[in-house]
Amino acid sequence: MVNGPSKIFVERKNTMECLSISVSNERLRQLIQKMVSEVDRRVNYRDPIVDARLRDGARLNVVMQPVGLDGPYMTIRKFRKDLLTLEALKDRGMMDERVMSFLVGAVKARQNLMISGGTSSGKTTLLNCLSRCIPKGERVISIEDSAELNLNSIDNLVRLETRPSAAGEALEVTMSDLIRTALRMRPDRMVVGEIRGAEALDMLQALNTGHDGSMSTGHSNSGADMLDRIEAMAMMASHGTAEGIRRQIGSGIHWIIHLKKDADGSRRIQEIIQVLGYRQGRLDFETVITEGCRVLKTDVFDRVSSYA
Repeated sequence: MVNGPSKIFVERKNTMECLSISVSNERLRQLIQKMVSEVDRRVNYRDPIVDARLRDGARLNVVMQPVGLDGPYMTIRKFRKDLLTLEALKDRGMMDERVMSFLVGAVKARQNLMISGGTSSGKTTLLNCLSRCIPKGERVISIEDSAELNLNSIDNLVRLETRPSAAGEALEVTMSDLIRTALRMRPDRMVVGEIRGAEALDMLQALNTGHDGSMSTGHSNSGADMLDRIEAMAMMASHGTAEGIRRQIGSGIHWIIHLKKDADGSRRIQEIIQVLGYRQGRLDFETVITEGCRVLKTDVFDRVSSYA
């Protein structure tokens, strides 16, 4: 990550540190142009923001002037080559043995899961791990804004990625376009990298048309907030009513798994809530697992865990 002239920051062991390496803004601009051109993208005064996937799978974000006042700013997010497992996440304190069995059971029972949390809380990592619990033989379609998921353990996999619009050309392919297309490709499950906007409505419609076992992620401060955000995002694309959206959420999403990143950089499951449906004008839900992996609803927990 580069902030202004000569400042380079690297995240190591969940902590940002500044390196004693000097780089001029002009040299940085040259490097940016070379990197974006290699992935057939452009960044300039007219199009000062670019988000792209590099050939090695790393994610590149660039913000140039005039949007970046002291820019250019460049952020590169590299992903692990060694794939983590649920067992590894358990060893790192994200969950305990019982919660791990619960999550495996939820995937095998074809429950629809939404993983929520803040930035860098481990949403994509957990989604990757859960995808490896999908039984063999199922057809899975992944849909991402910028490909980050590693789903190589799935034999029958179709990977789809959005395409941004180019200057003066109508080439954009949105998340909504891909979700609608995926429904025509006979998926058993859909794995959507992250819900950010109006595509939430298309996702809800997919979840309510027989694609059980689908999974996605989203940013929120709590599990309950995630439900509110899904409703707000779906309303961006809908001419219907809030009641109609809530009914789709209530019948289409079964579990919200909320992650939290602590001040020391550790990541953990803060709560898991079960969506019970739409009742008396509101979404009904209850917390099944709370802080410290404490189980509040033993009967529900044991029933889902039995599928593991």
